[in-house]
Amino acid sequence: MSKKVSVFIPVYRESPFLESLLDSLVNDPYEDKEIHVVIDEPTDKSIETSRRFLEYVHFIFNGKRKGKANVLNELAKHATGDIFLFLDSDIIIKDDGRSFLETVVEEMNDADIIEIKKDV
Repeated sequence: MSKKVSVFIPVYRESPFLESLLDSLVNDPYEDKEIHVVIDEPTDKSIETSRRFLEYVHFIFNGKRKGKANVLNELAKHATGDIFLFLDSDIIIKDDGRSFLETVVEEMNDADIIEIKKDV
């Protein structure tokens, strides 16, 4: 039985890497996943990016800045996964032929927390 992965991505205003990150996660072959993004003070560009992924990603838009810790707590309330994966919006997932999310699940094993370096 696979474990469901809840991915959380906080964004302040916009991120030049958000579209690439969401594209990597949405197209990751690991199927048992949900993706949550919260954007504080969204710009036109971040709203435009979100429209492309509305079918696959749960978005929350905050009109004012709430801060990373607060938005991550807000996102966690919407999660149904067995594993919570918190990613910054400037992460670039390398395409090395492996499923990033499958690798995360394998690395979790019996751990409660794992650290993922910026060079993913």
